[in-house]
Amino acid sequence: MDSITGRVKSIVGLSDEDCNLLTSAGITNQEELSFVQFDDLDNTISVVKRRKLDIVGRYLEKEGNVLAADTTIGHIRKYLNESKSGTTREDTGGSAVLIARGAPIVSTDNITCISKRHRAASSTPPPIDPIEAARRA
Repeated sequence: MDSITGRVKSIVGLSDEDCNLLTSAGITNQEELSFVQFDDLDNTISVVKRRKLDIVGRYLEKEGNVLAADTTIGHIRKYLNESKSGTTREDTGGSAVLIARGAPIVSTDNITCISKRHRAASSTPPPIDPIEAARRA
């Protein structure tokens, strides 16, 4: 696995001092990072960076996941959220869509149906058509 100073440093935004703290704690590569949890990390590293390190570690612990040159923290969070939420499928756009999120929308009311229901539910009478009013007079 790559050194902790490589992709992890750029994804998390670690400073050289943060990398030295990780190295002194025995975390020198991505494989070791995959075993570390948030509470295990040094408190002198900012909470945001420790949280990102925890997220990257959880991503790396899943078999087959590696940090590629185009991997971002957003990509990692999306992957972890999808794997936690349920099954995904690829749509025509290429982005993952959650299918276990809830019932699909079969149809929706158009604006005329909504306005008819609103008028029926309101206590004021519907507006009178001027042509119809002239006929009645």
